[in-house]
Amino acid sequence: MLLRSARPIISIFIATFLAVHVFAFIPDDEPESEQRVARVSAIDGEVLIKRGESADWEKAVLNLPIVEGDVLSAGEGARFEVQFDSKNFLRGDSLTTFTLTTLQQSGIAVSLQRGTIVVRMNEIDTATEYFEIDAPRTTIAVQRAGEYVVSTADQLNSVDISVFDDGEARVYSETSGFSLRSGRSSRLFISGDNQGEWDMRDADRGTLAILSWAAERDSLAADRLKNAQYGKYYDDDIYGADELNDYGDWSFDRDYGYVWQPNYRAVSSYVNWSPYRYGHWRWLPYYGWTWVNDEPWGWATYHYGRWVWINGKWFWSPYGYYRTGRSWWRPALVYMTIYDGSVCWYPLPYNYRYYNYNRRYRDRWTKPVQNTNPGPVATNPTPVPGPDNNPIPSGRTRGNMPPLATVPPGGVVGLPLDQFGQKQTGRPLSSQTAAREVLSRPIDPSTTPPILPPIEQIKTRPDPKIFAARSSTAASTPTVRTGATVRNAGAPLDGQLQRSRIFGDREPVRSTPTRGTTPGSVAQPGGRTTTPPTGAVTRPVPTAPPSTPIRTAPSTRSTDTGGNTSRPVTERPTPKYVPPTRSQPTPRYEPPSSPPVRSQPAPRNDPPPTRSQPAPRNDPPPTRSQPAPKSDPPPTKSEPTKPAPSSRGKDG
Repeated sequence: MLLRSARPIISIFIATFLAVHVFAFIPDDEPESEQRVARVSAIDGEVLIKRGESADWEKAVLNLPIVEGDVLSAGEGARFEVQFDSKNFLRGDSLTTFTLTTLQQSGIAVSLQRGTIVVRMNEIDTATEYFEIDAPRTTIAVQRAGEYVVSTADQLNSVDISVFDDGEARVYSETSGFSLRSGRSSRLFISGDNQGEWDMRDADRGTLAILSWAAERDSLAADRLKNAQYGKYYDDDIYGADELNDYGDWSFDRDYGYVWQPNYRAVSSYVNWSPYRYGHWRWLPYYGWTWVNDEPWGWATYHYGRWVWINGKWFWSPYGYYRTGRSWWRPALVYMTIYDGSVCWYPLPYNYRYYNYNRRYRDRWTKPVQNTNPGPVATNPTPVPGPDNNPIPSGRTRGNMPPLATVPPGGVVGLPLDQFGQKQTGRPLSSQTAAREVLSRPIDPSTTPPILPPIEQIKTRPDPKIFAARSSTAASTPTVRTGATVRNAGAPLDGQLQRSRIFGDREPVRSTPTRGTTPGSVAQPGGRTTTPPTGAVTRPVPTAPPSTPIRTAPSTRSTDTGGNTSRPVTERPTPKYVPPTRSQPTPRYEPPSSPPVRSQPAPRNDPPPTRSQPAPRNDPPPTRSQPAPKSDPPPTKSEPTKPAPSSRGKDG
């Protein structure tokens, strides 16, 4: 009886146990947009940005997210650096304007309208990805890792391309194409008397001042990568995490695994520092409202993972409790709500699924087409026990706790609705009672997010700290078509231009010698070897001119235009076409079709009769298969024709 009554309790326990464990392995939500995101990783001077969907110019700042379609413009004396991932960068010089045409998992394409850019490719696999630069009437396709410098002339009548550090690129104009290897530079003329020509020379690093600044940035990035913890504390998708070693320390926690804590110097300049407080919100195409932090080290910590409160201090974990197969960039990992006329937010706790506060605006942008040829997905690092032999954290020791227990009241900040979207630092709530009330509200990812001010409303009262009155640099940039041809969205141009500019829309000659063959030969089936074909492309076979057709020998009798039937000709291979050496065709011998009519005898004192049809000297003799008629053989000598028999009888 006791066992029977215990069955429902046991069933409930098993169901609860399975539900908890199955739910624990549910991955985090897939992102609303998988659009790739770059960032402004360094900036010096005034740099402006114009979003692809807007005509307004904004002021660029450090750690500003950049997406496909954005335009960056550097003012007089300004410089900037754009980071695409942990190993690849683009640097822009003074008075430079460029557009991020394509930014996808399969490849990147930029369009340089004016100025100078330096592209540092430390790693690229051209089999799965591409990087291309469109300059005025020019396209440069990167083929290997290296450094590439592209600059335009002041009059935009030429483009200079230089390659360093073992790089290689294919350069295309509107009419031609060629390869440019490391240590070489080329000036491509795009207008004027020399349009379409190029001038080759040795590359010189001392000609551009920006190369010194780029070398300093390369050295800094290399030092960070040496001490990076990719594959151990975080995966390759969390780029920017290599900067954290300069601003804090890593430690192991039994509940969260490896976590990072900013040191005193990293936060000492901020009053009552807490995550997601010092920065502002900006509208980002494809994503919506996005957090832009003020801390120089905050790119990875505000767009990946979770902030957790441990023993009265903030730590950053590269992952949340619900861990996916890879790390996706997020506009911010916070929970948002409206309280007392203010927009309030705080760090999303470790044990909660991603909360998409931009879900109301999903119809404002188009979700990009999924990449059909994605690159390799970075594997998540495997946590290892800490120095104190702590076990690998299970992630369930602090599960199912309300936010009030895992987030301190000081972690809740907000702004009045009429100040949201301006460059305003988040402010703590007026009292801890209000903060506790906000933290007591349940977090349900399926609930409707709060109504945030739309971007159109923000633009009616633009903040001069964010929006620029005008872009003098961009306004002075002449309108010029970039690229060697029209670029299709999301597709590389290298293959298309190589066929049209280099091979002339013909198939290139491809011959691969096999081991065991001698130089200059190609192995063939059966052990034979042949001389490899010459030329860059397959040369078309010449054809005979229409005025002199090649005749084939018929196997049966044929009738000519005059109605005469010729004798059968023995079949033979089709003769090769040999152009005639004379302007007039050589007459050929035609055997008579009937016996000739004998002529009347001439008087004795008359000269011997001449031939009515003398054969030319160069007439070829009849072939053996076609002997001449015995009744009247054709004369072969130039002597006069002998008298007829009747004449000889009278003379004798």
